[in-house]
Amino acid sequence: MTLSSLVSVLPVVENPQLVSDDESLQTSSKALIIWSGTMDVNNDFTVAAGDELRIYAGTIIQMGPGVRIYVDGKVVADGTAADPITLQVQSGFTWHDGFQFNSSSRNRGSSLRNVTFNDAQFGITIYNSDPVIEDGLFNNVDLVAIDLFDWANPVIRRTTFAGGGQDVHGSLTNWRYGIGLSIGANSAPFVEDVNFTNQITRAISYWGNSGGVIRGVNVTNVGGATMNISAAIFVEDSLPLIEDVIISKCDNGIYVLHATDSLITRPVFRNVVVGDSQYSAVMMTKSDRSNYSTYMMGRFHNLEVFGTGGPNSSSPGLAYGTVFLNTSGGWFEDVNIHDNTINGVKMYMTDPSTSFINTTIRQSGALIGGTNERAGLFMRSSNNGGPSIQNITVSESPGVGIFVSKEFQAKNIGKLALSELMKQNPRQRYLANVSPKNKKSIQFFKDNGFELIQHTFEKI
Repeated sequence: MTLSSLVSVLPVVENPQLVSDDESLQTSSKALIIWSGTMDVNNDFTVAAGDELRIYAGTIIQMGPGVRIYVDGKVVADGTAADPITLQVQSGFTWHDGFQFNSSSRNRGSSLRNVTFNDAQFGITIYNSDPVIEDGLFNNVDLVAIDLFDWANPVIRRTTFAGGGQDVHGSLTNWRYGIGLSIGANSAPFVEDVNFTNQITRAISYWGNSGGVIRGVNVTNVGGATMNISAAIFVEDSLPLIEDVIISKCDNGIYVLHATDSLITRPVFRNVVVGDSQYSAVMMTKSDRSNYSTYMMGRFHNLEVFGTGGPNSSSPGLAYGTVFLNTSGGWFEDVNIHDNTINGVKMYMTDPSTSFINTTIRQSGALIGGTNERAGLFMRSSNNGGPSIQNITVSESPGVGIFVSKEFQAKNIGKLALSELMKQNPRQRYLANVSPKNKKSIQFFKDNGFELIQHTFEKI
């Protein structure tokens, strides 16, 4: 094996220390360490607090089985697009554990640029630290490509996650594999321009009261997990801002789950397109769905959804909801829902914490099924009143445009909706077209001050 220089200052560290099997030599001591060429790391290696590891462009780091590089000090890895730095496992072995940044590395200016991770079980793990990661490539990391804990707040830009969990799918007893970016335990990264393809479980997974800003996200073909929910973006008990997102051909597009009542779940999504999802495009739900107290669990601004359960999804015909709120509340503004094989919007046990403003639903609903499945918008049951729906257009549904099940009856929802409609659209005169056979609707309009002026006849 070829060894390049390992140069340090105060004191000098010779090459043999890096490849030695002597565990007493695994930690550097107050040094500037330089790696270039081909480096073999046979055992766990620690960059001590106060030390700096510099890795030059084109360096190939060959890791022993299960080996990890721990960073208590500073790492500067300066690859280039033409000459990236590569981490890979040594010949004859299966995986390594990449880098781990510990809390003592915070504010030391660590950066990884143009680094490619091959054969990794974990790529980069960060505890309460803040490295800059740019132009990275994670090739089919088995478990988690970037894993954040304990107030970690790295900057991640222009990074690609190509595959995840493919080699271990079906062989593990733990669900936590095939994840691109996991953000948990109060972490809050800044993420920009990231691409995810072919993760088994999730592209982005939030948990544990975390936040941050993520923008410029492209996700394709996330799915196949059997031990937990598979989704392009999964948010549990967290409050991130996520914007400028394109999601296609995933099991679930965006899945928001409230699990812990002592925490707040309220992500904000802006400028999102979700296409060709297998099960749902946007799902909002709770772990305890017997707890009917709901609140606004998320905000969506400028959302487009299409193709849910359709011919371009991974397995057509399996969708259960396009935008589905189950015992949850949400704010949806400027929404375009079209060409879905199930209800465009489905709501169960919602309340006034939910609002839909400026919503268009077209060609959405099941071709075969009952009245509820075939409707463009379907609502069933409520808690303390129904949602607010303002300026909605529903067209070309296989069944009725809007179907409200009997649980909403006798709650004056129709009267309140009519009053709000006239309030927001003041006119001197209002007209309502009702079939003469629809006795209940005729009586409804009479009870609300309308007078019958004519029946309309048509011959075609």
